[in-house]
Amino acid sequence: MFEKEIKFISDFTINKINNLGSYFTYDELFYSGVNPAILKFISAELDYRIYEDRKKLLHHSTFNYSGSEIARYFDLIGKEIKKSTKISFNEIKNLVNQAIAFNADFIVSPNETLINLIFNKNQEGIIEDIKLKLNYVYYYPYIIDILNSYISKKKISGLTSSKLGEILSEINTQLSVSDPEKIIEDAVNTIFDFYNIGNTGNKKLSINFIEVYLEKMNLEKYVNKLKEQASRDPKQKYENNEIKSILFSPAPIKGPDKTVIEEPVIQEEQDLTKDEPKEEIDDVQNLENLPEDLTKSELQDEVQEESDQKEVEFDITEHNNLEALYNFNEESGENIPENENNENVSKIEDEKIKEELKSSEEFELEKFSDAPAADKEPEKEHKKSRDKDIFTYLSDKEIEKIVGYIFNDDRDEFALTMEKVSECDTYEDAVDILKEVFKAYYVNPYSKEAITFTNSVANYFEQT
Repeated sequence: MFEKEIKFISDFTINKINNLGSYFTYDELFYSGVNPAILKFISAELDYRIYEDRKKLLHHSTFNYSGSEIARYFDLIGKEIKKSTKISFNEIKNLVNQAIAFNADFIVSPNETLINLIFNKNQEGIIEDIKLKLNYVYYYPYIIDILNSYISKKKISGLTSSKLGEILSEINTQLSVSDPEKIIEDAVNTIFDFYNIGNTGNKKLSINFIEVYLEKMNLEKYVNKLKEQASRDPKQKYENNEIKSILFSPAPIKGPDKTVIEEPVIQEEQDLTKDEPKEEIDDVQNLENLPEDLTKSELQDEVQEESDQKEVEFDITEHNNLEALYNFNEESGENIPENENNENVSKIEDEKIKEELKSSEEFELEKFSDAPAADKEPEKEHKKSRDKDIFTYLSDKEIEKIVGYIFNDDRDEFALTMEKVSECDTYEDAVDILKEVFKAYYVNPYSKEAITFTNSVANYFEQT
């Protein structure tokens, strides 16, 4: 499917890494300017290989290596291995082609492609494997958010391919009911972003890319709009806004002779200028065939519209030194790929998990107590003056979003980071920690969650 476009993306990407040499590290690849969707796939594949290798070692061990604290150290070991290991050019080239093929299929057929990635030819998988496979995905992050939240709440140990298919189908149904235009707009932007990699001119695409996505997602109303209003010539290409105009404009009324009858201009303008806030999902029909443990109310908890879509204001006047946080390129001189498509189409509100955050052992506030230990160094004595705990500057809702978006639901790593930040002598030291976190998790520091996290740390250090 779309072989010509895929080959162009592949050639363009391989050309970017040609000057890295015969062997190079993942960090060197990261700074080469490769598209972030391709980088995320490669990073996840390396993580999965380290995980598979670790399983072989543990299989022959006489000791028990289970437990969250041990798992955290295994993760740190894995990151160090990935950071220092040199990989051959041919191996990276192979991974690049795999990443491109996966993303090319995923953005137009997400459900089928994700099931194939996770299960391949198997019928069932364990949750640990499945969660690692979900890390391969860059586009449509709301799908991964919902799945991770569902897995966490159900506390299941395994999942079959048919069950995952049912869950994905129901996610698609509810999102389509809540706000189909927002889902489609995100898909159009995503498809344009990926299939225009390497295109420095006027970005246009054939309507066929969008039509395949709409058909796979059973959005027949919009498929018909394309068929009726867009050219069927495969050589005809459209700009992003042109496609959206076709999809979202009111359908023309046709007379008996199939000529288009124009609607009154005033009525059309009124329809187009409405900008009322979307309400949350009130009801979803045809749920009788859901599996017994996937009820309407449970999944509706996972699929909610976020009422407040405003970006967090970043008050640079209060924290002039925050600008240092975004100077990732001071030493490398390269551009870091921006995660422009990571704005969730539908934010996931998981209240039960949020309530557990502060009560779980990993998030005990006592762990971050301001009371200095007996062997605390004198120069850190100024920390006593901070009356408020660092968690005071984050709500439970913000913590959950930061853990999910920035730390990929790794709560132990979040807890460790907060502990390190609270132990810093100065805000500048804390900035260095945040920079490393954003780099390690490929997070755009200008994203909503990153700014919220940064501001909370700045407020913590502004205590007198």
